[in-house]
Amino acid sequence: MKTLTRIGLLFVSILLIQCHKPGVKVSSLTALPETLQDGWNSQRWYFQNVEIDTPLIILKEKKINNVATHSLFKIADRLFFTTFNGFLMAVDLKLNDVDRKKLARGITAPPAFLRPLIFISSEKNDYGLQAYDVTTRKTIWRLKKNFSKSSPLILTDMIVHATTQGKILGLNPLNGKEIWSYHLGQNIYQNLAGTKNVIVACSNDGLLAVINQDDGQVEYLTDLPAHVYTAPLILDQAIYVADYSGNLLKIALADGQISKQIHLGFPFYQPFSTDGKHLFIMGSNGTLFVFTPNLKLIFSVPLKGVPTMPVLVTSNRLLVATYQKKLYLINKKQGTIDQQVDLKFRVVGISPIISNKIYLMAGYNKIILAQLQKGKTK
Repeated sequence: MKTLTRIGLLFVSILLIQCHKPGVKVSSLTALPETLQDGWNSQRWYFQNVEIDTPLIILKEKKINNVATHSLFKIADRLFFTTFNGFLMAVDLKLNDVDRKKLARGITAPPAFLRPLIFISSEKNDYGLQAYDVTTRKTIWRLKKNFSKSSPLILTDMIVHATTQGKILGLNPLNGKEIWSYHLGQNIYQNLAGTKNVIVACSNDGLLAVINQDDGQVEYLTDLPAHVYTAPLILDQAIYVADYSGNLLKIALADGQISKQIHLGFPFYQPFSTDGKHLFIMGSNGTLFVFTPNLKLIFSVPLKGVPTMPVLVTSNRLLVATYQKKLYLINKKQGTIDQQVDLKFRVVGISPIISNKIYLMAGYNKIILAQLQKGKTK
């Protein structure tokens, strides 16, 4: 089985080249990160700035050893992902095995990457968070207990870890040392969101907390009207939350006041997505909704099935996967269904779009390579 030695040499080469640039201070951990933190950017917008065209064609299927968490991320010419039974795995772009490493017993949230470290949270075993170096293939630090169902949130010089028991920890990414901690007092199963100044957390019971990034002190708490099973999303100066009772909420980031609330009457299990101009969300009734930032409905599209993942937004199309084993490519402006792909499996996650290729996490043990007619970066 191949190892990740070549990737390590690539990282070292890149860093050496960058260090020769005059006037540029480069650190392997503070350079612009290649991240796929369950959303392809630090705000977790579920947005990729590429144009995609139909048809989508399945090229190859590959069995893996267990259910994969629902995000992949690309490092050099490798795709990395984790599995529920505790493996970190790497495949090449043709889905050939490259490496696998057993790290835990229960991983339900995708990892995060800040070169050259992969941060992996787990809800079982001895450690709730581990930092794995892809250049050396070694775990460089572990955080005992502090189990989590949330993906780590990476900031400029800090990693933020939320535990299932409601503790939020700001950690040094190099050594895992605690910078600050805050205890919300309620369970957190969702991902955090962050800006340059604050971190936003939401408990299952609907308690929203905005926390100062520098010292971990709470700036305010807001009681939301119902239970929440989706992660918050930050756009401009607002926080957006969808709850279990069917409410869509716009909350002022400055003071936590609910500035807009609409009630649709069915639960939401997946969070908002955005391209920075509009908001996209799929309801449990199988309807895709598109809103303005003030939650004014632009259009809705009835689809078949409960969503299995957040809406993936591209420059021109939306990708939606449902429990009915369907994958939809929808025109972003007109709301028309450009392609409906009927599958033998449920898509539970989608990778970054690489050239004209897209990688799907599917079923209980598969990764799928598919091709789009074109995949041009804007």
